[in-house]
Amino acid sequence: ALLEEYFFPQNSIEKVSGIYRYVMQEVERILISKVMHLTHYNKKLSAQILGISRNTLNSKIKLLHLSYKL
Repeated sequence: ALLEEYFFPQNSIEKVSGIYRYVMQEVERILISKVMHLTHYNKKLSAQILGISRNTLNSKIKLLHLSYKL
């Protein structure tokens, strides 16, 4: 019910756009941040754990405006 109220306030469905993309980016942001922290910001290991290439991880870090400069 909480998500429903957040995404569809007062049943105003016509004002809602891009929910899937927004949710997926937020989930990726949290997941990448947590894995990067757990691997002590090792991109190679983080990419392996996430099941993506290191290039894809770098692209997602840039897209999501995350910063891991060591």
